[in-house]
Amino acid sequence: MKSIIDFLEDPKKTKIYEVLNVSDEELVILQRMVESYLDEIEDVKVRSLLSFIFGEEKIELLKKVKYIKNLIDEGWLVLSVFGDVKSHNVTSLELFNSSVSLSVTFLKLLEEGNLDIIVPEKTPYEEHLEYLHDEFLRIEIYEQIANFYHNNSNHKETANIKRLQSKLKLIENTIKEKIKKTKSLFFLLPMGI
Repeated sequence: MKSIIDFLEDPKKTKIYEVLNVSDEELVILQRMVESYLDEIEDVKVRSLLSFIFGEEKIELLKKVKYIKNLIDEGWLVLSVFGDVKSHNVTSLELFNSSVSLSVTFLKLLEEGNLDIIVPEKTPYEEHLEYLHDEFLRIEIYEQIANFYHNNSNHKETANIKRLQSKLKLIENTIKEKIKKTKSLFFLLPMGI
């Protein structure tokens, strides 16, 4: 709860600020989105949001859609649409008249102060289910990376992608270490790790 209040009061002094990788304008947008979320407004029209923050003419507001696009690319906002519309397929004009909401990733970061996943201990595997659990964790991270790349409009490596890639490497190294420590015949077979 304290991290939410801190973010609303002075987001640059919070511990999540460095993780966000956003401009000052984008930070103000996120701050306003959190305020709206607390007012029970989950989906916000982009045009209304930009108008509330920047109070400029339509043409100038349209130029600021790039901030919303970047927040979507970074994984902090999501488009509030039905169907299989990908953010990289949305034009600035479409986005201008669309609604966005805070992503689950951002909400978790805001509430917990970090996005760390639990890395398994480097102890030997005692049963196959432990190994499968770690492998599913690895697959889950691959899926998250793929989703970020798929939804990223310009296919650049965002802070979220870099964070997930480092966690993937950590998980893969942990699995290798656990396999080395395991004495079971099952784990001595060649694996595709």
